[in-house]
Amino acid sequence: MNNLVHRPALGLWALIAVVSPSAEVLCQLVAGAVPDWLLWFRLAVLIAILAVGFLVEQARTLRGFCFAYGFQLIVVAVLKAARNSSGGYQVLFSRHSFVGGQLFVFSVLLAILAPAIVWFLRHPHRFYLRIGDVSAALEPAWMRIKDRPLRWNVVGPVFGLFGAICVWIFLSLEGPSVPKPLTMIPWAIVLGSINAFTEEFLYRNALVPAVQERFGTQHALIASAAIFGIGHWNGLPAGPVGVLMTSALGYVAGKAMIETKGTFWPWFMHALPDCVLFYYWGIGAAAHG
Repeated sequence: MNNLVHRPALGLWALIAVVSPSAEVLCQLVAGAVPDWLLWFRLAVLIAILAVGFLVEQARTLRGFCFAYGFQLIVVAVLKAARNSSGGYQVLFSRHSFVGGQLFVFSVLLAILAPAIVWFLRHPHRFYLRIGDVSAALEPAWMRIKDRPLRWNVVGPVFGLFGAICVWIFLSLEGPSVPKPLTMIPWAIVLGSINAFTEEFLYRNALVPAVQERFGTQHALIASAAIFGIGHWNGLPAGPVGVLMTSALGYVAGKAMIETKGTFWPWFMHALPDCVLFYYWGIGAAAHG
């Protein structure tokens, strides 16, 4: 019985090792660069597993993950093509218009996600694309203070503020000293909030339920956190510290989403540090890898 339970989970993690950003990090560490074909290879592996799933029961358990993560890689591919082919995007960045460039990216991203968002809203029983119970208690039940359960309406704001402070300290120590105009603050709030929503949709709303249904809550939380964290190796914050910080955020955000049955606290906890990130990125005190 135990072998039957654990074998599919091993297959999931073997697949994640091949198709997740860990493949890009490995190529970068070994060869010094990420080949252009790697993204298409990862997507091809997911499509192959989907096809095999029609014939092999073991592969069938991976179809939810393949659909969810395959959609994410398609989004990445479209954004990459938009960046490389759009003259407008190149002009915006050649003129150092950080806000204009980011608004272009988010416009393309939201246009791609719009049909999926509509579909998710039509299946609320399967996904968590709603506010949820913002005062839900944390699980397990022993997480209490003075015999009172910890609740997300307390933990959410505290964790979000803690994450923002950690990011601020990290970027203050790592980035160059530059003028910090207050005019960038409103744009940082707008861009950080949009980015947090899109990433929560892709990494949590789409990915966690797909894995949770077949492999359970813990595998879903760890898988989402690992993919999200490793993807920040060249992101912002970057490197091993960035991976640890974003993996922790990914796990807590996924836990909040499941326990509140909603997206408000995951988005909020993600948006606060993202606002700090976009402020430092926008003023030139930090660089995205």
